[in-house]
Amino acid sequence: MRTVEVRGLKVYVGDTRILDVKDLELEAGETMLLYGPSGCGKSTLLKVLAGIIPGLYRAYDVEGYVSVLGSSPEEVRGHVFYVPQNVSASFVGSTLEEELELCDCSLDDELEGRLALSDIVGRRLDELSDGQRYRALLAIALSSGSRLVLLDEPTGHLDYWTAPMVVSLMASLMKTHGSSAIVVDHRVSMLTGVVDRSRPLTDYGLPPDPIVLRPAPGRTLLRAEDLAVELGGRMILDGVGLEAKEGEVQAIIGRNGSGKTTLLRVLAGALKPTSGKVEITSRAFYVPQSPVYWFSENTVRKEVESVARLSGSDVDVDSILDSLDLGSIVDSSPYSLSIGEARRLSLAIALSSGSRLVLLDEPVLGLDPPSEGELRVALEELASRGAAVILATHNPEFASRTADEVLSLEGGVLCRS
Repeated sequence: MRTVEVRGLKVYVGDTRILDVKDLELEAGETMLLYGPSGCGKSTLLKVLAGIIPGLYRAYDVEGYVSVLGSSPEEVRGHVFYVPQNVSASFVGSTLEEELELCDCSLDDELEGRLALSDIVGRRLDELSDGQRYRALLAIALSSGSRLVLLDEPTGHLDYWTAPMVVSLMASLMKTHGSSAIVVDHRVSMLTGVVDRSRPLTDYGLPPDPIVLRPAPGRTLLRAEDLAVELGGRMILDGVGLEAKEGEVQAIIGRNGSGKTTLLRVLAGALKPTSGKVEITSRAFYVPQSPVYWFSENTVRKEVESVARLSGSDVDVDSILDSLDLGSIVDSSPYSLSIGEARRLSLAIALSSGSRLVLLDEPVLGLDPPSEGELRVALEELASRGAAVILATHNPEFASRTADEVLSLEGGVLCRS
């Protein structure tokens, strides 16, 4: 019996078709990678297979034939484990042990060792990085006995060193237990070798290349010396030093939980270091991993104008919107934007605030290759306007193609990569 069989699937919201899949088959024990551009319906497909659409979201209209484990998705929901992109909102318990107890499943020693859970067991889930929380979710999924596991953008939360290992492990365990998995992700070259089969939903377009000419780096806007941060008895940062100059883009790479977000928060003034100092000669603007959560206006233009007004900045809002390719969607709601558009809007907001120092946490999270190219163009534009940009990412490929300097954070120590 096939685990998944889809024929002529179409999903609508009102009169808008958001998904069109002519056919899809998944055999027992098989792990498939599905990929395609942002907005093509990959996450929607997983939610249909999980019985979430239209089971929980009645505004969606679903046409076509969908079979999961020989039945409708709603009838086998207890045998399907869906791991969404937003891992932070996916837990009920406060620890992994509580989650396993609530799911009535146990974690064996082999799985604990192969998923490298020693840094997670016994700790509060809200203290973990997104990558660590994602490994906890995988542990629950794999120990629950689910017949179908659906992973939405795992490499967005797992670093480049960990993601192939986790997906490979999952594929191996699926095959052993006769279960199946569908992985939705943009990192095709990374994951193709560790899954049984890869398939595009639709083809990608070609990503643009940055063509903005930047002046030579200018004055120093930030200097950090001998920064140390100790949290919960753990040394997160140890003797970190760096400086940022006008017109420069720096990238900080590191594994999940290496302290990248902690460092950005210290540089932004949101977290006080245990020791060391940060000197800033310009206003800093910190963009978190999910900027959509702090949009507050009902249009893109109002969002940018509001920040400019509150900051007392006299910037040319139209010029900023046009330079970041947002001019055609100025009347759109920020909450209707694609992930790539939301990232560019966050950069427009940073510029409208008059800030010369922009700190970006995991800006590539959830972006397809064309959107990554658009982000690179936007960062070039930001730097060409004299801003200093520091971005934290666990994507070394994007870092090397984007930044003037790549720094590596490991064991609390920051060094040139």
